[in-house]
Amino acid sequence: MNPYVPVVNQKISFCKMLLNEGIKKNRFSKKKAAVQIQAALFQSAIYHLESAYIFYLKEIGHTYRCKDIESINSLKKLQSALININKIATEHDELELLLKDEQSWLSLLLAEYKKLSLPLSLITKKNNDHSLTLLEVKQLDDNIIVEFIDVDDWLNNFKEILTRNRNLMHEC
Repeated sequence: MNPYVPVVNQKISFCKMLLNEGIKKNRFSKKKAAVQIQAALFQSAIYHLESAYIFYLKEIGHTYRCKDIESINSLKKLQSALININKIATEHDELELLLKDEQSWLSLLLAEYKKLSLPLSLITKKNNDHSLTLLEVKQLDDNIIVEFIDVDDWLNNFKEILTRNRNLMHEC
């Protein structure tokens, strides 16, 4: 059995629990402390979903018997690992198509994840044309429910890919 399958499943489960809790908390409280908890839940859900994606790349690498699976932490590294063993993975190709589309759920997820590691001053800093340089920081108010729902959609899209690809692997 692929040792990465349960890790991916666990990260997905954690993400779903955090999203459910965040949506529930948003409906019942508007206190400042509750808003901060919502932000923590939202960011934690993003971290777990991105982590599930990285472990899924490792899962693909293990399935195709790539070498040095632990070094796979991006789609490019998975591609290199596959090239090194002369393999082509349709899973890789599907993810690559998603990453080429800047508005795909995967591109949006990875952009949101990257934003979490940046100082707030870099996220909100305006450039010369008065537009925001990265993603606009939303106020932690009613908009956060939309953000939780967006991440929930990303999670569901990811689960669809996992289910489809895992079923195909079992058929082979």
